[in-house]
Amino acid sequence: MGKKILFVNFSNSWGGGENWCHISSQELAKRGYEILFFVNSDSKLKEKTIFRYHQFNVTNRTFLNPVKLKKIADTLKKERPDAVILNSSRELKTVAKLAKKLNIERIIYRRGIIIPIKDNRRNRYLVQKCVTHCVANSGATTQSFINLVPKENVNLVHNGISPVNDITEPNYQSKKVIIAARLSHEKGVDLGIKAFATVLQKQPDAELHIYGTGKEEEQLKQFISDNNLSNNVKLMGFCNNIPDIMHNYTALFMPSRQEGFANVLLEAMSRKLPCIAFTGNCSEEVIINDKTGIVSEAFDTTNMGNKIAELISDADKCKQYGENGRKRMLNNFTLDKVTDQLVKVLED
Repeated sequence: MGKKILFVNFSNSWGGGENWCHISSQELAKRGYEILFFVNSDSKLKEKTIFRYHQFNVTNRTFLNPVKLKKIADTLKKERPDAVILNSSRELKTVAKLAKKLNIERIIYRRGIIIPIKDNRRNRYLVQKCVTHCVANSGATTQSFINLVPKENVNLVHNGISPVNDITEPNYQSKKVIIAARLSHEKGVDLGIKAFATVLQKQPDAELHIYGTGKEEEQLKQFISDNNLSNNVKLMGFCNNIPDIMHNYTALFMPSRQEGFANVLLEAMSRKLPCIAFTGNCSEEVIINDKTGIVSEAFDTTNMGNKIAELISDADKCKQYGENGRKRMLNNFTLDKVTDQLVKVLED
């Protein structure tokens, strides 16, 4: 058995960080690492993982509770992992100092959001004195460390997906565009709808299908109704497997205001679906403008709408973008390639 890697993730819900821990742990196990988890008692990750775990009851203030900290410290001392991977600020506050006291060789803080870390005394101590390696999932996310760690000291480990070999080519003639996102402010679905209103001025038969649920759902429904868009813009609700329906569409639109790294772009590229996004966030690291899709100035919905209308009217260009996108995904964002990046952090 190889080195023991401890993934620490105290989130009860399932999101990008949990998915990354789940997938990365399996890829590392394939390479001979021993995998262990620290999770919360009600964790969705606990339900999915196939590896050993210890469960705790951790909140954002557990780092102030000496009784709970001792339980975690005792378990950490018993297990003695070679490396600890911390999922978010909660794990950083709770475990980083304990791991340092035990002289654990690698204490890795992975960050998947672009919001800068608060520059305060506690965070400076934890990131600069306890953490041995900082990891970001995109160049955009690297900026979240900017106040505490020099950019050159942040390791880039992209998200990745398994390549799909048997795919159905998208319907480039359909003039149907898909958004797959949580219906929340940071995902910018309202911006996507505004951009599509411009699309309809040039392509009145185009359609936008929005998959997802969230707190802005009623607000978006009202906006669609008030602007007479109901025939062309449809809220489709939750879909359990978005990649399986991507072949019904001409392009995928990611209108996010904030995005550390969007797996949905990789899923679309793997299925030869052109990707569309605003500048900023992670989009320019994934999409090559005018080659695999469109990256347009944030957050100019009129300009974006005009570009989408032009793209979906040209099936040949959509097909070329889709083929280029798949090649880019295979060359840069497969699980094998991004696991190589993670192994480098664990071994170099």
